[in-house]
Amino acid sequence: MKEIGPGAPAGYTYNRTSWTVSDSEWTWGYDPEYDEQLVTGMIWHNGEGISYVTFTNYYTRNPNDPVYVSYTVVHEFYLEVLDGKVTLEGSTSSSFGPYQNGTFVDPDGIARVYTYGGNSYSFTGIDRAGLFYVSSNGTVITLKYLRVLTPDYNPTPSSVTVVHEYYFKDLDGNVTLEGSTSSLDSRADSFTINADAIARVLTYGGNGYDFQSIDRTGVVTVNGHGTVITLTYLREEIEIEDRETPGDGDPIDIGDPETPGDVPDTGDSILFAVFAVIATLGLAVLGAVSFIGRKGKAR
Repeated sequence: MKEIGPGAPAGYTYNRTSWTVSDSEWTWGYDPEYDEQLVTGMIWHNGEGISYVTFTNYYTRNPNDPVYVSYTVVHEFYLEVLDGKVTLEGSTSSSFGPYQNGTFVDPDGIARVYTYGGNSYSFTGIDRAGLFYVSSNGTVITLKYLRVLTPDYNPTPSSVTVVHEYYFKDLDGNVTLEGSTSSLDSRADSFTINADAIARVLTYGGNGYDFQSIDRTGVVTVNGHGTVITLTYLREEIEIEDRETPGDGDPIDIGDPETPGDVPDTGDSILFAVFAVIATLGLAVLGAVSFIGRKGKAR
């Protein structure tokens, strides 16, 4: 037989399919412990009543090719006004995983969240029922909640402005405001906001800043307009050490240039003096010999 049903779970390869007939109804499910998938297939009439054909798909786990999957749980909070109109006030979401080759999830075991934005809600439903197996990414489980306005309800339109201010401190210690950004959160009724959870924005105008302070902390109740939460950031001027180069600062003393008369004696001039002395001595000896010769002839 061929594979019946939604296909192989993540991390498994189809092996074979068998079938049996029973009087009880099954819905398809999957148990990785036994590497099999049960699928309720055809319903037939054998002349005595309805019987159910249960197909069993067998799969082989792929230990060398694991698949990691995650799923997301979303909580949606709705408001019903006096005229019966229902609007979505907001939502939260959380991701779970990753799990190797999937995991079982029991929607009934997911914790309910009954408050949002300072308001209380009643749980109204969930889009999944009963234990099921998450075999691929992208699975979303959605839980819904509702609050209903009473006839004596008198909403207070409210808003909060979040401001980010960016300062610059120079080498002299002077601090100036370079600029700021702001965002407005406006709602139909009063609400709360967690100031500690406001995202820090550490860049402005292409410069990086260090977070300094926030003027509110913890949960802030916003009732009406005019609430402002301010976060401040700072960047400081960096002192760069100057390096002297020729021509900068005081002139360099290189002394007076030497004149031709101050040229020191070299080896060539010393040899010349020796030859002059030898020549002088030679002339003296020659003169003496000539004198003695003339004196001898006179006798």
